[in-house]
Amino acid sequence: MIWLWLVIFLLLCFSLVVFIGAPYLPSFNKDFDELIKISGLSSGQKLVDLGSGDGRLLIAAVKRGIYAVGYEINPILWALSTVRLLPYRKLAKVKLRNFWQVNLSDADGIFVFLIDHFMPRLERKLNKELKSNSIVISYIFKLPNKRPFKVTKNSFIYKF
Repeated sequence: MIWLWLVIFLLLCFSLVVFIGAPYLPSFNKDFDELIKISGLSSGQKLVDLGSGDGRLLIAAVKRGIYAVGYEINPILWALSTVRLLPYRKLAKVKLRNFWQVNLSDADGIFVFLIDHFMPRLERKLNKELKSNSIVISYIFKLPNKRPFKVTKNSFIYKF
């Protein structure tokens, strides 16, 4: 009986997020390194990962001296990220929180891998909250009304 509850818990953790943002899909480490380099963010700046998954982007950022904060609503991925970030805890943390309810005004950069359906809502949030010259890296999906200043094979980079 406990296995059934465990399976139900796992299914809920990984499937209910579709109604808030996007399901967990791992990205490639080499993409993270390239995107952080292209972003122009440097040591001492703050990068926020909206839906930080397993924390790999956060680790790539801290290796460049960038302070990194992730928001994750899946408790399993949050726990995994928290453990993976222990060696980097001075520069990185992940919060078990819905990023839609977080103010992003102190971010120098934002990374997001969100599904197309939510991009208009995200663009409105970013327009309201981001400070001037903030960088937004959108993996795979583009913002509907903003023109990127750089496009890679799989990402759109914006300056706000």
